Amino acid sequence: MQDPRQLLSEEFVYDLPVAKIALYPAGHREESKLLICRGNEEISASEFSSIAHYLPESGLLVLNNTRVLHARMVFNKPSGARIEIFCLQPVSPVHDIQLAFAQTSGVVWQCMTGNARRWKEGSLTSEKQIGEDKVKLTVTRTNIAGEIEFTWEPQQLRFEEIVGIFGEIPLPPYIERNSDSSDLERYQTVFAEPLGSVAAPTAGLHFTAGVFEKLKAKGIDHQFLTLHVGAGTFKPLNSKFIGEHEMHAEEVFIGKELIQALVKKCDSGIFAVGTTSMRTLETLYWLGLKANNRELSPEPFVFNQWEAYDKFAQNTLSRKESLTVLLDFLETNNMKGLRGNTRLMIAPGYPVKMVDGLITNFHQPGSTLLLLVSAFIGNRWKEAYSYALEHNFRFLSYGDACLFQP
Repeated sequence: MQDPRQLLSEEFVYDLPVAKIALYPAGHREESKLLICRGNEEISASEFSSIAHYLPESGLLVLNNTRVLHARMVFNKPSGARIEIFCLQPVSPVHDIQLAFAQTSGVVWQCMTGNARRWKEGSLTSEKQIGEDKVKLTVTRTNIAGEIEFTWEPQQLRFEEIVGIFGEIPLPPYIERNSDSSDLERYQTVFAEPLGSVAAPTAGLHFTAGVFEKLKAKGIDHQFLTLHVGAGTFKPLNSKFIGEHEMHAEEVFIGKELIQALVKKCDSGIFAVGTTSMRTLETLYWLGLKANNRELSPEPFVFNQWEAYDKFAQNTLSRKESLTVLLDFLETNNMKGLRGNTRLMIAPGYPVKMVDGLITNFHQPGSTLLLLVSAFIGNRWKEAYSYALEHNFRFLSYGDACLFQP
């Protein structure tokens, strides 16, 4: 395994004109363009509605079913100053993101605060009329930087309801417009379930019931995992060498049913829908190796940024063997799945273990997401992105899709 830590970040930068960034999604989800880049074939273009045509019969798609929370809240001070609060991670009374949304009044979250210099002391409040009831939300800065306490009335409301009432869909920073009512639907996948992301798993935005029907007709199955996308996904490579970049951690859940399906489909083609799904599937392989080495416990796992490169360079397990070990581990410990945090950084030199194909959008210059694409298909990413720019593909979260196979 080649160690990517000495690679220069500037090697993964390209010129992206602002006009190529999609500010709105396509009229219908499946009408997005699809770039096909497979092996040594010439790059070509199609529509996403035809994705089934380019996938092998009996293959397996793995999608991320996280739901985007209304993480952005706006408060106005009596002076007129506008303060924006962006929820990142729960701190108290629980750290688990699913449990955090079930809490009643009195929670603390790690947040980013916009225009923080105008909010030096005191609390901020906001009120909204919901039917016959008035809901009041109060936010207070704690003594710890970045942590904000939320209290509200009626106190019995859950935090999930509060963010639904006071929060807005947090569009990515490069979509330079305010969110509107259409984003409530279009910045969620049609299969979104567990709440917890501050950004959408955008490759999944192209899928519709009709697309799934076409996949099913061809014998292509699909399964879900959960990775709650954090704000760190937008953090650029701002260091000279890749090894100096601190990768963000994201919470994942991988169910036993998915692992069983992966075992059955090991030889049929496993396709990750989105970089988040690929990152989770690759983490899964290494967890199997840890279980095989008796280094995995039933407690929530933490998989570190360079762990795959440092500890497991001389592994010998096949993907099927790794998955089988994990199934035995779950049976032995009477577990329904694996939960934890991954910081795995997939960069050129990383040996892809679990994924045969990747369906994804076009990513920002100098991003860890682009590193992952480069690790998967090598320098063909440059050819693919040049083709997309020349053929009027739309870029980033609301943009068009790609199908990559090495």
